[in-house]
Amino acid sequence: MTKKRKKKDYWTKDQELAIEQYLSMDPDSPEAERLFEGVIYDPLKKLVENIMFTYHLSIAEIPVIEQVHDTIGHVVFKMRKFDPSKGHKSFSYYGTVAKNYMIMKKNKHYNKKIHTVDIEDVIGFEYEQELFEESMPEQELRSKEFLFTIVCDDLEEIIRNDLSLHQNVYKVAEAIVFLLRNYQKVNVYNKRQFYFIVREFTGLSAKEITKAMSQIKEIYECSKKSLH
Repeated sequence: MTKKRKKKDYWTKDQELAIEQYLSMDPDSPEAERLFEGVIYDPLKKLVENIMFTYHLSIAEIPVIEQVHDTIGHVVFKMRKFDPSKGHKSFSYYGTVAKNYMIMKKNKHYNKKIHTVDIEDVIGFEYEQELFEESMPEQELRSKEFLFTIVCDDLEEIIRNDLSLHQNVYKVAEAIVFLLRNYQKVNVYNKRQFYFIVREFTGLSAKEITKAMSQIKEIYECSKKSLH
């Protein structure tokens, strides 16, 4: 019986030492450039890619390679803020910098989308005034905000812990979480409007969205039952 080959770590003591050495150099020197290109760059790229795909932080409308290079550029810009003398690992520090940056970019992208969607295209000529937030009692608003918070937290935990789902499920789940967290900006009770915005966010067809939402509902219900 052959032994399973151990997966080689991409960020080892070599990279930790290389980071310390690099930070002590003049960043514009040929030596620093060679060290960065030869020892640091590839593991840094792998780190960014792993975080992006593990936490589903890519943006559908932007090429992945462009997002990876953008995040690497941000980490490099922040690279000298890391202080090895404090006893922390550069792997954890730069991973956190990359993750926070990608979360910020994704939230900013969704916020931009929600402001650029044509409201007339979304709600047509119906408006459905009785469903808008301004017509709701304050107590009911607080109750719905609490409910949305619970649903979003539960849904985020579910999709974060299951990496085997179809990519469409992650896209739709992320759109749902974003819309529920920003329910005061859109009429989330209008099914037609909700579908329209999810379609704009994800770039998926109505059929793909419906299929993904059915899976999300099933996963969510099974998760809730397992707690009882």
